[in-house]
Amino acid sequence: MKRKIVLWGTNEKEEKILVALHLLDKEGKVNLYTFNENIATEDFYNKMLNQWREGVEVEFPEGYTLMERPLSISEGILPEEIKVDRPDIVTRAQTEWHFVILSSKLFEMYKSELEDLTETVQSLREFDNKIWNEMRTFWSKVQEQVIEKNLFRDHASILKTKTNRLFDHLKALKRKVEEEFEANSAKHKETFMSELQAIEEKIEKGLGLKPIFEELKSLDHKLKGKKFTKTDRNSIWKRLDAAFKIVKEKRFGDKGQAATSNLGRHQRRYDGLINAINKMEKSISRDKDDQKYQDRKIATTDGQLEMQIRQAKIKMIDERVKSKELKLQDMYKTRQELEAKIEKEKQREEKRAKMDEAKANAEAKIAAEMKKTAEENKAEEEKLAEAAAKIKEGKEAVKKEEIPAIELQPEETTSSDSSAKKESSNESNAEDSQDSEKKDEDGKEDKKEDTLIGAIAATMGEALGEVGEALEDVVDTVKAVAEVVEDKIEDAVEKFKNDEEE
Repeated sequence: MKRKIVLWGTNEKEEKILVALHLLDKEGKVNLYTFNENIATEDFYNKMLNQWREGVEVEFPEGYTLMERPLSISEGILPEEIKVDRPDIVTRAQTEWHFVILSSKLFEMYKSELEDLTETVQSLREFDNKIWNEMRTFWSKVQEQVIEKNLFRDHASILKTKTNRLFDHLKALKRKVEEEFEANSAKHKETFMSELQAIEEKIEKGLGLKPIFEELKSLDHKLKGKKFTKTDRNSIWKRLDAAFKIVKEKRFGDKGQAATSNLGRHQRRYDGLINAINKMEKSISRDKDDQKYQDRKIATTDGQLEMQIRQAKIKMIDERVKSKELKLQDMYKTRQELEAKIEKEKQREEKRAKMDEAKANAEAKIAAEMKKTAEENKAEEEKLAEAAAKIKEGKEAVKKEEIPAIELQPEETTSSDSSAKKESSNESNAEDSQDSEKKDEDGKEDKKEDTLIGAIAATMGEALGEVGEALEDVVDTVKAVAEVVEDKIEDAVEKFKNDEEE
């Protein structure tokens, strides 16, 4: 934006003159130069137009006049007696130069504030986070004015160069603090790791889990009170969390671990989110109070520059509040999602508990049915054993029954040779007698055999009948048990499906 303009005009005598305007932004004034036509040669006009306007010094001829004019929005720069060929250029320059003066005053204000910060920063012997935040706040204000083009590029460059030097000095101090912090963090980490190592050895030895759990809780409490680097804290927490999980799994089993990893995890995240929401709401409330304070100060401000600065601050606070409110809306949305997850997890836990109870009841009923069936089977087995014993007794009775052998007794002869006929007759009679006796004995034997076979058959029939009945009862019992078990399983499956559909 040009701070010098050159154009032709006329004076009160209607004489042609060369008019040159020079803005003095620091003083808030304008130098008005006029040159009569007799001294404003073409060569001098070209020098004024091409050199003087660009900041090059040009020697003025004798006879020119100089007037100081105040820069105001309501009053014109030129006096009434001077008329120019392009009044629109003067009017536009007047409005632009008014902005230039305000911007220069803003630059001087930031420059003065930066000088105070320079003295404070250079007097530091160690890093101060409060001063660091003040520098960040200052540079944020400057950047906001640069983005809105309220500061000129050369002014912004001057402020940026000086601010970067101060930040470099603060960063050097901060590096020293960080090195000390990292050294302390490493020492604390070594101490915590040694304590964790001792606790892990106790877990491996199988010592009391409750005292070990209390030691882990105490160590976790101590961990929150110490300052660590992010890497050191994560490594310690990862090992501590693993020890917690091992102890919980040994104390409560898989069910306790599952409950902790689902419902407990959501609940811890929800509690942390609620805490963050409360902090964000308080921060927004403080910003709005500050905004109201700036509004009240604008009503009582004296200067226009101060009022504009207040307005800039209000705008800055307003933008900050909008940004925080967007984040807060995201937090609210996350809170609703977590509440839904927690409620769903609770319902799932209730369903799981009901299913476990139903499963236990079904298992108890099935066990009772199986026990009853086993007792009935045992009774049937006893019946089968008795029937088998009867069959065995019948077989042994058959083996003990033996048919006696018939022995023939031949007659003695005194003189075989003298009475052959008689001997022959006797032999014939003996044979007839033997055949007759044999027939009688065969008849008796057949009769006896019929009696034994009948007894054996009767015994076998009775035993087989009892065995058949016993087997039939066993088959019926097994079928009944199978039907009961099948009904129980179908009921449990049907109930599980209904629960899942709900």
